[in-house]
Amino acid sequence: MNLQGLKAEFRLTYDGDDWGHVMHWFFSIADEIYFNRDFPVPTEWKFRPSPLGPTNDDDDYTTNCVREADNESLLMFGKIMNRAARLLTAQNRNY
Repeated sequence: MNLQGLKAEFRLTYDGDDWGHVMHWFFSIADEIYFNRDFPVPTEWKFRPSPLGPTNDDDDYTTNCVREADNESLLMFGKIMNRAARLLTAQNRNY
């Protein structure tokens, strides 16, 4: 899946909870990169993996989307999610 596909799936799965939706995708992306890809999670994401191992649910639609994404698209979409999280935090829309 490419970047445009990830963006489309993000919009299609939106449930009305801005912060929760962004965080769900962001953690799915970081988890996929950390445990299954050959490049590091960017340090500016401040991701700390679970000591119990991968947390992505095999039955979750988001997990399957990020697994299908190519490395470049996954990294770029993660950067978009990181920026969205920072903006929501700046607007006090996080919890």
